[in-house]
Amino acid sequence: MSKNRLGWIIGLMSIAVIGLIAFQWYWINSVISGNKDRFQRDVMTSLFKVAEKLERREALTFVDKKLRQSNTNSKINTAAILKRQFSAPSTVSGGGSIVSFQDSIDGLGTFNFSMEIMTQTYGNAPIRKTDYPFSSPNEIVQMDPAILSIFGNYLDSLGISLPIHNFDQALKKVSNKSNMMMTLLEEMMHPQIKLVNRLDLVQLDSLLKFELAQKSIYLDYDYAVFEPLSGQLVGINDPLAKDQVLKTDFKTNLFPNDLLGEPSLLLINFPEQKKYLLEKILLTLSSSALLVLLILACFGYAVYIIVRQKNISLMKTDFINNMTHEFKTPIATIGLAVEALLDKEISQNIDMKMKYLGIIGEENKRLSSQVSHVLQMAQIDRKELKLALTTIDVHEIIRQAVEKISIQIENKSGYLNLALNAHHYTIKGDQGHMLGVLLNLLDNAIKYSQDAPNIIIRTQERFETLVLSIKDHGIGMSKEAQRNIFQKFYRVSTGDLHDVKGFGLGLSYAKEIIGLFHGTIEVESDLNKGTNFIIKLPLTHE
Repeated sequence: MSKNRLGWIIGLMSIAVIGLIAFQWYWINSVISGNKDRFQRDVMTSLFKVAEKLERREALTFVDKKLRQSNTNSKINTAAILKRQFSAPSTVSGGGSIVSFQDSIDGLGTFNFSMEIMTQTYGNAPIRKTDYPFSSPNEIVQMDPAILSIFGNYLDSLGISLPIHNFDQALKKVSNKSNMMMTLLEEMMHPQIKLVNRLDLVQLDSLLKFELAQKSIYLDYDYAVFEPLSGQLVGINDPLAKDQVLKTDFKTNLFPNDLLGEPSLLLINFPEQKKYLLEKILLTLSSSALLVLLILACFGYAVYIIVRQKNISLMKTDFINNMTHEFKTPIATIGLAVEALLDKEISQNIDMKMKYLGIIGEENKRLSSQVSHVLQMAQIDRKELKLALTTIDVHEIIRQAVEKISIQIENKSGYLNLALNAHHYTIKGDQGHMLGVLLNLLDNAIKYSQDAPNIIIRTQERFETLVLSIKDHGIGMSKEAQRNIFQKFYRVSTGDLHDVKGFGLGLSYAKEIIGLFHGTIEVESDLNKGTNFIIKLPLTHE
């Protein structure tokens, strides 16, 4: 995949991810804004209803009080109007019967009314009994002594329902009612009572709780009644919350229909409003955040895989090129040696013949070793590598590796120092693969030394762990190279060193083998100062 195409793919994926995140952000803000508006609307509706109920209750209380006063005065007047003398009844029947009266009032004509007499006789002695109480002011009459003398032995009380047919009196009543209502209306619209006397904070708090509960709002709140003209608080439930309540956005006119008098405001504040609104969208917010994180993680992983695959592809290309070169050299050398041996003169010369046969043998070993490295890495990838785990002497293996590599060091006029300070140096591992790891590290130390190699191999014990380090004074490596040095096919840039060859498998092989020994391998390096590979392996005392 070309660089441009990779850039386009990552760019388009980035735009898509940014778009999704922006949409999520817009949606979350819309939900938060909607919940906030709904909360404000519900609170204001509750305040309006509280103010309406307070005003209605005040009006009903006021009207009831005035009507009671009016009824008291009317009772006295009605009694005075209805006082008169009745004539004796025309007929009187026995107990439990209906007694009819006939009477007339000047100017009203003649009209009839009736009453019920309740009597009960036990033996020869009459028992007086009546259950006819007066129920309204227009039943109050003054009884004629003659009537009382006739029925006095039988009655405790007498109830008479007397309808008033006087049109003038009816008109007068209507007029009185109208005047009373106008007076009530005027007094209600121009209240003379101070605001503090019109308020019942307990009732106000009860109404607030009820109306807020109707909107499913169960938050703690602070409220106050405020007169804006005088700048005074008439009432507040919590004086410590005064500043917050005065700054609230939730306010309404407490008695909006008063024509005169100072206006009053009902204020309410919710200290935990933000927390309440966040809790309302907590599930939405957390699920959205989780989705965004999941998208980002997938995007990051996808980019990582794409870039990694591209790098692996490049490294594989380099590996194939290097492998071709590495195989080509010994094959070409073997080919030249074979051609020489085919020459009759050389084939008859025993010394020359043995020389070329030796070259063929060495190049064949070199070719076999390189093929073996590739096959071993393939086995490690497929988890098919079989180890012959035994107790091995690391110091002995170090000496074997030094012996094999010493000729290369001498050819470059280099030095190799041993500082084998560990008292215990046996581990559980495969001797052949451990030797291969050390040879790879020593080979790198020689190849990446610009001048004569100067290598130090050191061992020491640290908490039941054998620490083995191989340090050189070569060209070193960058931080980026240190992060990738153990990846397959990765090769460090050699700068001016053009004769460094290899497949990029040696350090990857070393890391895998040390890992199979339950150990670790690390690298410390500074550019132009050298590199130090540190191997840590668990000791065994078998």
